[in-house]
Amino acid sequence: MSNPKVRVVLILVGFVFLKSNEKHQEALATRAASRVSDCPRNEIEWWKASKRLNCSDDAFSSVNRYHCLPADSLTTLLEFCYKRTRAQVVTGLCMVFIEKKNIVNHYNCVMFNEGCPNTRYYSNEMYKFPACFEIDPIQHCYKAEVSCQQFTRFQTDHGVLNTTLSLFNDTSNPSTTNTNVGTFYPLVIILPVLFLLGLIIAFVAWRMRRRMKMMKKHENVNWEFELGCLLQPLPSEQENLSIIDKENKIPQEIFYWKLKDRKTYVKSMKKGKISVYNGRGMVIGCARAGKSTLVKVIVIA
Repeated sequence: MSNPKVRVVLILVGFVFLKSNEKHQEALATRAASRVSDCPRNEIEWWKASKRLNCSDDAFSSVNRYHCLPADSLTTLLEFCYKRTRAQVVTGLCMVFIEKKNIVNHYNCVMFNEGCPNTRYYSNEMYKFPACFEIDPIQHCYKAEVSCQQFTRFQTDHGVLNTTLSLFNDTSNPSTTNTNVGTFYPLVIILPVLFLLGLIIAFVAWRMRRRMKMMKKHENVNWEFELGCLLQPLPSEQENLSIIDKENKIPQEIFYWKLKDRKTYVKSMKKGKISVYNGRGMVIGCARAGKSTLVKVIVIA
């Protein structure tokens, strides 16, 4: 043992053993990431979990700190003592753990409805943002993401529908087994909806048509009443005639006609239409031969 060569050999062997033991311990540490159903949600629970795994709690040390993060595949939650330096994370990012590389990485959470980190933090302080723990291991997404919520809602509604159909089938026919339980036929819902919409449209059209008829009838009644006023003696005062004129649709000049002319107008309006023939003629004669008188007689006739 006093031989220097032997001492050197023993020292080298011890050094190699220590190095291999250190690598073995590091390998054990990285493999110590264990799956958990949930991560601590506050500082006290986080500290207790750190003590349980014997992670570093030195305020001046940034290595070997306790972490609980989702796996990068978003299939499970992992807790471990991170042998590397904890990461400083900026706003808008959650952290995940890449098992194959044994490192932490960031995940952009701008698509979250709520809960996305809005301040800077360290990777071992994720308990401040619980939304970064809430994952859907089946769909591999965060529950706070809009796309994940829509798919989960559709899946839930579809499951409720299948359950309802199954219960209905079991109640109506308990003695037989239906192999199509839970099958959803869109026409079952679409056809009744279309039928109901058709009834509503038909009802609205009927009401509008009836209202138009009532309005037209009311207008005819008013028109008959206005025409009837022309057959009565009208006041001679100009002011009273102006008031009657404003309340009716009859042209103003007709109110100033004689009763005989007003009766002719009423008769024509009630008839609805009359034939009017236009023609041109020329009366030629000497002066004072009676041309104007002849024209007046023709017009009156």
